[in-house]
Amino acid sequence: CIILAGPAAKGNRIIELRSISVDHPRSRSRSSLTILAFGAARLGRRQVTERKEHIDSSTRTAVDEFALGEKIAEARDPVIVTHRHADRDAVGAAVGVANLLEAPASICFPAGPTADAQPLLAGYETVDNADQLPHDAMIVVDAPSTDRIAPVQVRTPLFLFDHHPSSDLESLANAALVDEAAGSTSELVYRVARTCRWNVSPAAALALVTGVFDDTN
Repeated sequence: CIILAGPAAKGNRIIELRSISVDHPRSRSRSSLTILAFGAARLGRRQVTERKEHIDSSTRTAVDEFALGEKIAEARDPVIVTHRHADRDAVGAAVGVANLLEAPASICFPAGPTADAQPLLAGYETVDNADQLPHDAMIVVDAPSTDRIAPVQVRTPLFLFDHHPSSDLESLANAALVDEAAGSTSELVYRVARTCRWNVSPAAALALVTGVFDDTN
């Protein structure tokens, strides 16, 4: 049950916005989510609608995070691909994902990373074309479109983390978390880790924090 509290006023009442049945990807069970708002008796229709839409969006996002986390965790030989000339957010997201997964992951940087992002890669082996690597899953971070990861050829299953306006990679992906409101792709990787209750190692935390601080306005 989610309770939204508004300003106290004489004649306050409880308004049930809606009940939502939610599929929980990990338990495969369904639960009912009842949303209540405490507010003045004259709570406007627009306010109710805005609050309902916000809760609906948050619920969908949490389900997306679970679904993406579950799928990439199944990969046994994943390759992580960034956009061309990867900045610190792209590199941070890639290194973060590589550290979060149990399976060993390869990282591909088309055209290489930028100079200021290279220190994050100390100790990591990287390539500039994922076609050189055998893999059973492709995870793209911080790139919305196929032209941004060229010359890498898209392979399926394809999974995507991105905070740019949606483009063709989202439509090609088997599962995706695309949120333009996020300040960075590294933030999205952390949100999946938090939602899935994964252990965030010091190496993953450093990479993700660097990406968040570098790309968030």
